[in-house]
Amino acid sequence: KMEIQLSAKGDVKVYVRYQQPVDIKNGEAVKDLEVKPGEVVDTRQGDCYFAISNCEEEMVDYKLTVTFEPPPPITDLQIVNEMTKSDSITLQWTTPPRAKSYDIRRSPTELTAANFKDAIKVENPPKPEEAGSFVLFTVDGLKPDTCYYFAIKSADEKQNWSEISNVVREYTRKVEPTITEIEPLSGHPGGGTFINITGENFVDGASVKIGGRLATN
Repeated sequence: KMEIQLSAKGDVKVYVRYQQPVDIKNGEAVKDLEVKPGEVVDTRQGDCYFAISNCEEEMVDYKLTVTFEPPPPITDLQIVNEMTKSDSITLQWTTPPRAKSYDIRRSPTELTAANFKDAIKVENPPKPEEAGSFVLFTVDGLKPDTCYYFAIKSADEKQNWSEISNVVREYTRKVEPTITEIEPLSGHPGGGTFINITGENFVDGASVKIGGRLATN
């Protein structure tokens, strides 16, 4: 937003032209935009020239360099521990002012401002809502029993990016083995019984207890 305060007699008109000076000829301004009193101008970042006509003073071009303040960095990024699974981790944070988009990154190692752009970009981040609103977002497609670091940046509508958020870390849950079927087989000549165990997520070296007794492989 740009505010100009004038003290002049008679009618005053303000003309705005971006990137190049306003061309005033014979008391008229060749203009991109005429600003009416009380009107808000959606400026672009960079140099912005404006001219004042119909003032008693000599007409002069004025230059104003327009810059946009990016959203403030997110400082309350957290892990929702009770929602962590073997393949997903849930994040929460508060929407900062002026945020229109998010860039969420994950990494197996510590995230910093220097390596943020090199970390893995999380697909389909949520769209920011009203500033101060609570955000809950689940990152899927992760590996079990693995450490992940997360950080976020937000941008305004003109893609001015904030500084990196605080960094959080979480381990995904281990995958527990599941037995779906136990099938007795023929007896062993030396005694004992062979059984066939069917299930999921078995690992090498796993042991099985049957009736409180440890079974051998």
